[in-house]
Amino acid sequence: VSATSDENVSNDQATVGVTVAGGPDLAIAQELTSALRVGEVASYRALVVNVGNRNTRAPINLSDNLPAGLALVSTSGAGWQCSGEPNVSCSYAGLAAGAAATPLVLNVRPSEAALGSRTNTMQVATTGDLDLSNNSANVTSTVTGVVDASLRLVRNGDLVVGSQAAYDLIVSSLGTISVPGPINVAVTLPTGLSVAATTLEGWTCGGGTPYRCSWSSALAAGAQAPVLTLTVAVASNVQSPALVTAQLTATNDANSANNSASDSANVTT
Repeated sequence: VSATSDENVSNDQATVGVTVAGGPDLAIAQELTSALRVGEVASYRALVVNVGNRNTRAPINLSDNLPAGLALVSTSGAGWQCSGEPNVSCSYAGLAAGAAATPLVLNVRPSEAALGSRTNTMQVATTGDLDLSNNSANVTSTVTGVVDASLRLVRNGDLVVGSQAAYDLIVSSLGTISVPGPINVAVTLPTGLSVAATTLEGWTCGGGTPYRCSWSSALAAGAQAPVLTLTVAVASNVQSPALVTAQLTATNDANSANNSASDSANVTT
């Protein structure tokens, strides 16, 4: 300041120190780019941005403790270095103010143990981060799977009046998750064919028309139940050709096209 006739100019100036706040501020967002299905690869995509007004002063660290039942298949993203599974740790050299890192992709494959709702949480950190409230991101999704029980019917031997022939019933689990028990099979025999013996191996069967059998346990994905063999007696009143049909039913079966089977064979005397 100055004034006319000021006799003491030594106190006409003053200095005020002002500190301008600033620093890095990491923010993270993530998305699931495809549905989570048992046995199939899906991807979590993370985007990290420095929304602060200063460059980061140290590497960026990202952590992701994958939900139970999700196996890490691979990671991708230029500049990212990742290790560990299921606790995944990734690092990135740093970011200028306002800059975004290369998107980080974590490719995962769910197992049957992951069925149901799963939440994946990613967290980022760096030295001097001004705001920790935007350092984590969650994605909640449902892991699904496909139940697919199939049935085949195989005849062993010719149909000859007065003799016996055998039919094998083969039940398989072709889906990505287990077929829950019970699995039921109903076999319809024509007049003149009757069940003479049954090879059960875990199956429970009962007489009547149709002839019904049940497998009580779950059948794991890719597994085959023990072959169910029906030995039939061929009577003289059977009509030729003799048609035998079988029908499978199972809970939550997504594919009914492979649930029935049949065999038609000529009868000889």
